[in-house]
Amino acid sequence: MKRNYEIIDGRCVIPHGVSHIVYKEFESAYSLREVVIPTSVYMICSYAFSYCEKLIRPEIPAGVTCIGEDAFFLPKDWDRDELPF
Repeated sequence: MKRNYEIIDGRCVIPHGVSHIVYKEFESAYSLREVVIPTSVYMICSYAFSYCEKLIRPEIPAGVTCIGEDAFFLPKDWDRDELPF
């Protein structure tokens, strides 16, 4: 179930205590440029950030052990080899 996080000025801070980012949580959040993922997150589900074309490479906490298929549907200027997953 989506949590509908608030995006303010292109930035979203996911609160500490959240364990996972659900399927299509931020899908088509065109204004999202930055997301702060807390260390409590261990899983980022499939398509969580699909079509977030303005998203700048987020820092993935070391505790994330599972990243779903196309969790980050990459804009064309991203290089998949540079990502930590």
